[in-house]
Amino acid sequence: MTSQWRYRNGAKLELIEPDPEYPATDVYLAGFLARYGSRIHHITLKVPELEGTVALLRRAGIEPIDVSREPLFHEAFVRPKDGGGLLIQLLWTEVEDHEWENDLGLVVTAAQSEGSGLEAVRLRHPDLEGAAGLWTTLGARVSRETPGLVARWPDSSLALQIEPGRPAGPLFLVYSHTSSLPSHPQIGPAVHTKG
Repeated sequence: MTSQWRYRNGAKLELIEPDPEYPATDVYLAGFLARYGSRIHHITLKVPELEGTVALLRRAGIEPIDVSREPLFHEAFVRPKDGGGLLIQLLWTEVEDHEWENDLGLVVTAAQSEGSGLEAVRLRHPDLEGAAGLWTTLGARVSRETPGLVARWPDSSLALQIEPGRPAGPLFLVYSHTSSLPSHPQIGPAVHTKG
């Protein structure tokens, strides 16, 4: 089951949970939850075209997986071991978000003008230079900010905050205009207020 949340700053979060009526179709998702619990699964970067992005990654020594060129979308993934503990989806499509949402029957919670903003995903990475190289290859402007790095894209309201340390992987979501919340094994990652 999938639902999407839109935020006042234009960011979007998709929540995915196994469908109790069709557990066999959610084997991968159930396995992920059994291994890691409720947490950030992946981020999606929309790219202007997939072939060039895949070529850039290969030149940087990263081999994308599950490269697919369906008629309406092209996608590939960067493995967590290459993405600093985070699965990265690279997506090209000419289909607008609202068209996918309507076709798939997704539940979408619209942004509230006085609501919160999803500002960043906080990651941990043991090699900040390697992280800077990856995100720069993927089109981000990477800057040094305490305690580590921040990767931003010109056309995106969402940033990645990368702090040094182990184990590599996603830590929590950063919001504006809301209260901080602890992580929960069934609900998901911690929420921290920007500040």
